[in-house]
Amino acid sequence: MSGFEIAGIVLGGFPILYEAAKTAKSRYKDLKWWWRFETEFEDFISVVDREFISFSLNQEILLSPLDILNSERDILQNDPDTLLWHEPRIQAQLRKRLRSRYYTWYMEQLHDINNAISKLLALLPTGKAYHLDSSGLESELFRLKWSFGHRKDKLLATIKDRNESIYAFLDRSAHLARGSESTRAGSRVWPYLSAQRQATSIYECLQSQWKCHCLSNHTCGIRASMVGQDHGDLKPKSFVLLFDEGATFTELRVEVAEPKPIRTTSQPSSQNRADVSQLKGDVSAKIRSQHVRNKSSSLAALAASSLSIVGNPSNLGDGQSRLKWLERKFRKRVRIQNSGSIDSDKDPTPLDQPRVRFANISDTVSDAHGEEIDSMCSLARGDVERPFTGFLRAGHETRIVLQLGAAPVRDPRHFIQNFRVESLESYLDATPQRNRRLQVGLQLVQTVLMLGVTPWVPEKCTRMEVLLIRDLDSTDPTPYISHESVRNTFKGKQRVERSAQARASLFTIGVLLLELLFRKTLESLPSRTQYLGRVGVADYTADLCTAIQWQKQVEAEFGDRIADAIRRCVLCAFEPQPDLSDSTFIRAVFTNVVEPLEEFLLAWNTISGGVARSKP
Repeated sequence: MSGFEIAGIVLGGFPILYEAAKTAKSRYKDLKWWWRFETEFEDFISVVDREFISFSLNQEILLSPLDILNSERDILQNDPDTLLWHEPRIQAQLRKRLRSRYYTWYMEQLHDINNAISKLLALLPTGKAYHLDSSGLESELFRLKWSFGHRKDKLLATIKDRNESIYAFLDRSAHLARGSESTRAGSRVWPYLSAQRQATSIYECLQSQWKCHCLSNHTCGIRASMVGQDHGDLKPKSFVLLFDEGATFTELRVEVAEPKPIRTTSQPSSQNRADVSQLKGDVSAKIRSQHVRNKSSSLAALAASSLSIVGNPSNLGDGQSRLKWLERKFRKRVRIQNSGSIDSDKDPTPLDQPRVRFANISDTVSDAHGEEIDSMCSLARGDVERPFTGFLRAGHETRIVLQLGAAPVRDPRHFIQNFRVESLESYLDATPQRNRRLQVGLQLVQTVLMLGVTPWVPEKCTRMEVLLIRDLDSTDPTPYISHESVRNTFKGKQRVERSAQARASLFTIGVLLLELLFRKTLESLPSRTQYLGRVGVADYTADLCTAIQWQKQVEAEFGDRIADAIRRCVLCAFEPQPDLSDSTFIRAVFTNVVEPLEEFLLAWNTISGGVARSKP
């Protein structure tokens, strides 16, 4: 027996006990002494029925979160003879539901209920009643009343207690699960906030350190990426700046190096150990001194009390004065004896405590992070020896580390570009795999959430600011948020209107997701012409109306989760106020957009992988 099937046994035991009690009632109800036992037996049947309902509800609560078919859940709740309890996948989910820490305890509760039901069944004369005459039934009824009446209450109390314990456990577990879910959501949101702080540091550092005097606009695209997505341990990986200097693209990987606290504990010296021993001795001497003083005071008080009882009342004052003089003399002697110990306590040597210090980046930055960058213009053009690693100072101990990979291999006969800007139309035409296309949309969502409210994301971000750039070594392009002139970006508006930026960015994401799903561009839709302005120029209102109408087609083909994610992006339909720097808003976007996209891609990749493996 693997353990979980005991739940099915208990589930079947309650009806058996209930039917046995009903049968016994029908056999005894015609006896003249039955009326003395009727009320008690009716209460017993009622309690059994009530506890059966409680156990069934507990089973429903236990099975509710399991990822199984509804038909399987119904069978487990209603069929005590089902073999589903033996299924390894169901047992694995149940063990995960209960957790190994509480599994043994939970099984003990079920075994206690099962044992109590078995003992109650043994008390009922289910087999004897059919083979006894009326006189035998009378004697059996009296035996049942006395033995059953005393033992059933204890057994029923056991069943009730175990049912209540199971319910309390499942109820607390549900609260813990909700708290864990909120914690997990918070743990997935924190990396985006951390990335936004890094993006701000990068922007402010480049803005202050980049002194450009050349004629180039330094056209630039930026993207961000996470690491550890498959393991639920998200953290910012790096930011990538891609400069288009005409002749070639220059890809700079940018990271923020910050000081990390290092906990150090100094080892106690021999002198410190001696000081500690002396301190312990002083404390012990003070304790002994206090004990002696208390004892002397008590003796003096006792002597005074005795003299007041047996002595001459006329000499009472002299006796008390004599005792007080003796007490003061004794205390003075004790102080003299311990003066050395007490004086040593005035200035004890402090103990060494564990300290926390910060690693000094300045000591190692020249080795780990290369040399300090003198000219960002040369680096943006790639006019440095590759591979290259350098840094800019972003604060007292913070460094912005920039890395430039090895130079691309060039054919001496003709020049080969290492990156290529790809139009959305050509990418849609050349990529029939829907999961690959949708991955591009997910990358754009993550980039926007990681850049936040920094000027890296334009306040009026449109699809014109989103470029698909393909590394020739990869199969799919990567979305970048482009800046026609990074110099103008640094000189431009430094504070964006957060609500407008969030709405514009999410609308762009929603439209791009529609285009990636259906392999069509918004401008190519015939229905869009009816929303154009009077002069025939497309504007935001026309695009919005077209996107809303287009989104209604998503649910029928791709399901309600993806349809709802796109609807929320197009309309910015989130409960918190739109603000890409607000943790509540980021959590809402992550829960309602990122997670549905990840689930859709996971399901699609699983199906595609299964089909690919099934082909000969």
